[in-house]
Amino acid sequence: MVWTGDVQFTVLDGAAGVVSVPSQTVQCVIGTASGGTVGQVVPTQSLATLQGTLGTGPMMDAAGLCLQAGGVVLCVRATTATPGAIGGTTAIAGGITGATVATPCVITVGSTATITTGSVVTIAGVGGTTTANGTWVVTVLSGTTFSLNNCTGTGAYTSGGTATPKGAVATQTASVTADAPYFTGTPNDSYFPMVVGQTGFTVGTAGGTLLVSLDAGRNWGSPIAVGTALTVALKDAGGYDTGLTLNLTTAKTWTGGGIVNGLPVGDYVRCSTTEPLASTAGISAAITAIQTYLSGSSAVFPIIHCPGIWTAANASTIEGYLDTAATQYLFWRILLPWRDVKVPLAWGGQAAETEATWLAALNADISATTARRVVPCAGGYNMPSAFPTVFAGAPSYRRNFSFALGAREIAIAPQRHAGKAGGVQGGSLTQIVRNPVVDPTDGFVYHDEYLTPSLDYLLPGGVGRFATARSRARKPGFFAADPLTLAPPGSDFTLLPRALVMDVACTVSHDALEQFADADLTTNSNGTLSDSAAKTVWQTIYSALSSAMTAVGMISGFSVVVDQTQNILVTQTLQITITILGVAYVLQINVTIGYASQIAAQPAQS
Repeated sequence: MVWTGDVQFTVLDGAAGVVSVPSQTVQCVIGTASGGTVGQVVPTQSLATLQGTLGTGPMMDAAGLCLQAGGVVLCVRATTATPGAIGGTTAIAGGITGATVATPCVITVGSTATITTGSVVTIAGVGGTTTANGTWVVTVLSGTTFSLNNCTGTGAYTSGGTATPKGAVATQTASVTADAPYFTGTPNDSYFPMVVGQTGFTVGTAGGTLLVSLDAGRNWGSPIAVGTALTVALKDAGGYDTGLTLNLTTAKTWTGGGIVNGLPVGDYVRCSTTEPLASTAGISAAITAIQTYLSGSSAVFPIIHCPGIWTAANASTIEGYLDTAATQYLFWRILLPWRDVKVPLAWGGQAAETEATWLAALNADISATTARRVVPCAGGYNMPSAFPTVFAGAPSYRRNFSFALGAREIAIAPQRHAGKAGGVQGGSLTQIVRNPVVDPTDGFVYHDEYLTPSLDYLLPGGVGRFATARSRARKPGFFAADPLTLAPPGSDFTLLPRALVMDVACTVSHDALEQFADADLTTNSNGTLSDSAAKTVWQTIYSALSSAMTAVGMISGFSVVVDQTQNILVTQTLQITITILGVAYVLQINVTIGYASQIAAQPAQS
């Protein structure tokens, strides 16, 4: 037999499976960023250090929300596998098959399903009606036709042509030439940029100001003086850079008016972008970097958060990385975001998607997957950024629920249910800004598991195993529904807090028992462990678990059994069984209420 010289754990799961497994105010955040060194661990409590080191990106906001919640972060920049992109830029289905000699010119294509009235489209290669070639704001007329605003078609159409959306939706004033405004660049995050004319001006002529929002017009920055510029970079002099540039064309006229009651009065252009994404290989490299960073250190943390867009296949792969880390006594759980509902066409999206279709797709994706260390998170919500800008104000970006859950978890005890409705370490998720007047009509889906149950199988009507948000009757804001892992239903580790408590128990027990590795212990004449040696071992574990867990209410109790039946002279292995009695989670409250009987309440007559 080969002995490891270490403390080996077998963690029992009541669902008949076996899994392997935590300062709560420390969280590791792994993701893409516009700056910093790939694979370098950046430990900090400072927002300024975060931005100065790593620049911009979703990882930055996830870490910033944790810092605002009073935590410490270990950030690791992962390699960008998929660069950010401007949404809605793929070619329209079918080539151009017609262009009319009319004002405005009407274009015929295979399908207009991926554009909307106001979309900016580049027409190229049209024969005959050559005045159609250029970049235009369009008006959708039917499933196969759209007109080019302000374009006079001249010359009979002969052949050819392609129509390519620029990913932008805009207005355009009465101009007889093409060249509508649009965005270019490689975005550093998921944005919904919108630029509005605050004052009227002619492009290329000194004068005129623009207003910029990065969050679908929810918040605006200081006016930008355009001057004679034909391009406007969406960034701050201090370093905040979206990676996007607004392209203008000389002699074009922008009408002013700014924003009134949250709506643009002047001309505007807007689009959506996707964030740069890491791959599972990038996450693996980052986890290795964390393991190297922690080598020789007693520092531990319970949760890793990986902003991005992940799938069940990714979850299975990443679960393998965490299982491997557990063999090194690093017991981690990981928050992974799943995709949002498809972006509305009004923001340059590719296709409409109902909430029901989105919910069904997510649940189907994870239905056959088991990954006890993974917390799949779903739902997009507006969350104020920890990093305000000058040019776009203080944005409230649309973020996955994982951003709010990560910030909540760093502020609560391991055994605490993140959805606790009130009291200490409870209440609504302050990271989510909810506007009951504006949100229902802004074109975006804000999933509410209470009103549309689907993602949380512990709630009536739910069938999925996602962590998401819910409302509560007569309470403002969003609350966490059940923070579920991808453990199978019935597992001891379905709820994240139960998993975290086991991780703590494993960590505490490991640290307490490691002093007995390669130790010399006295035995009885038959080779079994002596009473005094067994008592020493028992007291060491009992004291550690009592002070770290029972005394702070993390568990209700525990038992420790040190095996004195085996011949340890032969096995040379110390056998110990620890049984944890966890706390109870109130997932439902049943109340019986009624009036007292009037007859029974009458006093007896004498």
